[in-house]
Amino acid sequence: RPRISILTPTYNTDPEALRSCIRSVQAQLYSNWEFCICDDASSSQATRDLIANSAQHDSRIKFICLPSNRGVCGATNTALRLASGVYVGLLDHDDELSPDALYECVKLLQDHPEADVIYSDEDKLERDGTRSEPFFKPDWSPELLLSGMYTCHFGLYRRELVETVGAFRPGFEGSQDYDLMLRFFTFPRFSTIGGNRRTLQLTIRGRSHVPLGSGCTRCENICSAGGLK
Repeated sequence: RPRISILTPTYNTDPEALRSCIRSVQAQLYSNWEFCICDDASSSQATRDLIANSAQHDSRIKFICLPSNRGVCGATNTALRLASGVYVGLLDHDDELSPDALYECVKLLQDHPEADVIYSDEDKLERDGTRSEPFFKPDWSPELLLSGMYTCHFGLYRRELVETVGAFRPGFEGSQDYDLMLRFFTFPRFSTIGGNRRTLQLTIRGRSHVPLGSGCTRCENICSAGGLK
């Protein structure tokens, strides 16, 4: 039962979207989690009040408000410093997770405790509740990773390794997850275990909360788990 720390940077987030994000974490079937939120100096009082109020009513929610804007990398690094879990999950401020998302990740870890990364399929959830743009991802493919960040949402990463490779580097805003994954991939410890890559695919059908067409994931309904490649 590893603790999972979910990291979310916020900045003037629409309160309705952020409330749905928070509630989706609170609804997780797997209970050993913490939600680490860093607000990146939002000018929106509604955003800051929602985070503070949520933390006041749920001790599993940790938050910090930065005095000045540091960008998504700086805010995510600050959220990471709040984390105590074995794994960290990267959740955008308008993402939603289905109730079984973390459960299915931990279920996979029972058979593969050595995994450093777990990733899922994803699709979009439009304002009217319909799904769109399904993205069914292949098993672990180093070649595909070098051509684009296909693992992305929802991703679970071993916290120790995130910190070892330098976490999120300022200057890579907008591609910070990809930059992190490439450094994971080239890190010696990550490279091999018994001749196999240590990334597992958790194939989950997902959906996302998409307020203005942004790409965010809501993981739902486990289908299969890809083996080590």
